[in-house]
Amino acid sequence: MQSRPCAKELRSSLSSCLLFAHGLDAIHTERLRSTTHSSVVMDPVSERGNNGREVLLLQNLCLKFISENFQRVKLPSSTTTNEEQKFNLKFLQKKYSTYFIEEAKRLMGRSAKLDNSYFLFLLNGYETKVDMSIFPKAYWPAVVERVKEVGHGFHEVNFKQDIRSSDSPSFKEVEEFVNEILPHLPNVKTLDLTESCNDTTLEIISLNCLKLEKLIIDKCSVTNMGLKNLCPLPLEPNLIEVKHPNVKYLSLLYVNDVQEGIGIILQNMPSLEVVMHHDVHNILYELHDMNRNLERKYNLTSLRIYSDKLQRNNLIDILNLFSDICPNIKQLQLPLETEEELYLCLKFKNLEDFSAHSLWELDLNEFLHSKTGILQRLLLDNFSLSIPVLIRNCPKLKSLHLKNVTFQNFEYDITLPSLSDLETLFLVNFDFNDDLVQKSVINILSSSQTRNSNKKLNCLKLHECVIDINFLQLVLSTCSNLKTVSFYNCWEITFDDIENLGKSFSDIKIDFADDYDIW
Repeated sequence: MQSRPCAKELRSSLSSCLLFAHGLDAIHTERLRSTTHSSVVMDPVSERGNNGREVLLLQNLCLKFISENFQRVKLPSSTTTNEEQKFNLKFLQKKYSTYFIEEAKRLMGRSAKLDNSYFLFLLNGYETKVDMSIFPKAYWPAVVERVKEVGHGFHEVNFKQDIRSSDSPSFKEVEEFVNEILPHLPNVKTLDLTESCNDTTLEIISLNCLKLEKLIIDKCSVTNMGLKNLCPLPLEPNLIEVKHPNVKYLSLLYVNDVQEGIGIILQNMPSLEVVMHHDVHNILYELHDMNRNLERKYNLTSLRIYSDKLQRNNLIDILNLFSDICPNIKQLQLPLETEEELYLCLKFKNLEDFSAHSLWELDLNEFLHSKTGILQRLLLDNFSLSIPVLIRNCPKLKSLHLKNVTFQNFEYDITLPSLSDLETLFLVNFDFNDDLVQKSVINILSSSQTRNSNKKLNCLKLHECVIDINFLQLVLSTCSNLKTVSFYNCWEITFDDIENLGKSFSDIKIDFADDYDIW
């Protein structure tokens, strides 16, 4: 029976693996540079062949050995006098912190007890994106002390915790942990505090995180007063101006009874471009409806109007108002019922991203004509349209999502421009036994195939569609640059079909999706 290696042997092995990983990384990088047209897709740690299976590399073995033995052998200290160890340690931190963070999550899932050195290694001055959720409560004191040293280098931090299991910390405990960390993140630009934020947290952010641009506080227990403290307010005489973060993106999904606070933020934080909350359109509408003389412009670039929060007779007034006070709107999502409402969407001159559900199958052709050359993303549910009209007027389209769309008959036109920028096509609830559906989809696919190999359609999603294997083979043959194809509730497609397609089209990842969200 083979005995377990002692700590000294493991240290020696770890050192060897550091050297192997370092040297092999250089070879790996050079091979990537020289293989510009390779069909093999590689990531920094592993490679996958054309059959989608992981190719076992010596580099993989070295990294896995290092990660799996962190809990048995303390990591060589960064203060070591051994220059080779220091050099290799820095190399691992610079190149593979993200990999080791994922390994930490895996080891946590197996309830492994990890040495503090593992977490101190992960929290370093090289990794700017940090997921605090991987650190169990028992390690929080050590994490706080480490962040005091290196937190100035963090740019994106996620505190989102899974606090529903029996051994998880409470909401209050998580909030207290967050509030201890935040004062030491002066350069953070993105914070995800989902279910981890209170009014005190917002006050700490306003005083310490002055470079913050994106703040997510979904499902948090914040109030109007907390939101008020987040933004600068008009100064009273003899008061010194206090700096506040210029947040561009603020998400408050599932946060209730904060309409007043959101209104204050919208009026006093001109940097805001996106505010994610189900009531934003009503808040601004009521604010201007109560004060007809209020002349304000907002820098919002996104407007989402949710059907369950909309009074139908207000939509026309809302669209007229927002097209005036928010001239920079690029993204618009809303339910539509009449042609007048659709026409008013044209007043948003900078519109690039249009997502709409039509209650009565509105004809979209005139809208597309009027938005020639501007639209980059379309998500359409229950509209009627002509594919040649779409192709001719949306040459910059990058993403196209179609659900329950009625295609209008057309004649083939060889003069149609190409959709050279189209990357994703998402089709929901189509019957491909219908000749017009087949003809329309093939026209889209054909238009997306250009000589520029870097700008071809690479992702196709077919959900709740009736499609047979023969037509699917035609689709895959038409799209030479497809990388992924997914199915959801396409009952005619079987596991055997997926396996056979995988053999015939080995460069494409073909699989069933777990679920989908058209929005």
